[in-house]
Amino acid sequence: MIKVTAKFNLLILICLLLIPSVLHGSNSFSFHGNVEWDLRINKVRDTVLNVEEMGLGELDDCLWCFVNPEITASDKFGFYARVRLQKPLIQNTSASLYVDQVYFNYDINPQISLLAGKKRLPWGYSYLWSPSLILNPQRYVFEPERYLEGIPLFVLGYSGAVTSPKLFGAVRTPQQKEELKLENSYLGFQIDRYFSGLELFLNGLTGYKKKAAIGLGIRKDVLGFIVHIEGSVVKNSQRRYFHDPSTLDEGDEIYYIKDRNWCTVLTTGFNRMLSENSLLIFEYFYDRLGFQGREFNNFVNSLNYFKDKSAQASDEYYTQSFSEVLGAYTPGSIRQNYAYLAYSHRLKKDWNFGLRSLTSLDDGSGFIYPFISFSAITNCLIEIEGCVPFYTEPNSEFGLLPLKWSTIMKIKIFF
Repeated sequence: MIKVTAKFNLLILICLLLIPSVLHGSNSFSFHGNVEWDLRINKVRDTVLNVEEMGLGELDDCLWCFVNPEITASDKFGFYARVRLQKPLIQNTSASLYVDQVYFNYDINPQISLLAGKKRLPWGYSYLWSPSLILNPQRYVFEPERYLEGIPLFVLGYSGAVTSPKLFGAVRTPQQKEELKLENSYLGFQIDRYFSGLELFLNGLTGYKKKAAIGLGIRKDVLGFIVHIEGSVVKNSQRRYFHDPSTLDEGDEIYYIKDRNWCTVLTTGFNRMLSENSLLIFEYFYDRLGFQGREFNNFVNSLNYFKDKSAQASDEYYTQSFSEVLGAYTPGSIRQNYAYLAYSHRLKKDWNFGLRSLTSLDDGSGFIYPFISFSAITNCLIEIEGCVPFYTEPNSEFGLLPLKWSTIMKIKIFF
């Protein structure tokens, strides 16, 4: 059985299948992608979050299929899609189908173009976080290239020699839930400017019920380091913070919503080619809405409290409360300050080595993610990866992970 994640995805997929037959005059049609099998060995440990709640087992695997059809109907029109099918084999759960991206480009004239469909907003200089593009879904911090889900949008753009303005409309939806509601819709603009070796952009957006944001980004080559800084200030920002559970009676609201008139989100960093075969990336991320000391302690205490209560009694209040608190645990974006470092190096013609690391600067916890790949076999890539969390306190952000270490083998066949 294949489960399509949302009705909107199913509609997009139908359009994807119909377009090739409609475009009789297409100049070219390409169909490429890859099939991948992942096998993961996990050394688990006891925390307030057990392996079932985190979707981990001592031995896990998943079969993936990524399909990317592309159509060029003329010099002016192009169509692209990214479809993802995933099926756990050992756990033997249902296969899931996701349409991560599907959109078309139309060049109205040499300077003016239109893009519409489901896609990530394609601007910004940062790698892991997109502070000036708050509508994009957050990247998966352990494997940033794994999920590249877009959002429904249109972009009308003008390409100038120095200045390139764009107008866009978009709908920000909860991840994997395509709820096209008015309160999730936005209109915005971006202006790109290039001069004297400096790149910069200014963007802004406004949404239903006075949601608004202003973003700015600057990038420049400084002694071989491609340095960037980008950020945004967001009006009417809201986030859930949890009460101290020891002060609650059964039936009380477990969280409160803090409104901030203008909230700052910022990323700065650099990338540099250390040699023809080596690349270094560093980023720092700041989110004013992230949990601070007492707020994070209340979150951890709520996890422990409602988990214990839901285990002692089958009361729906405690079960639902634990589910709500667990849903707030998003490693790599729950706190205020983070640092990300990535290094990759081609060892030989067919061998690559790399290392990724993310640290929560608020509590010193994080993870190290080394990997090595082999590509001598035609249309095949074999990767061996590892993930090791580190922490000083078990109730820190990454100390909550019920994982001592994980080893992953990936076999990818390209077509």
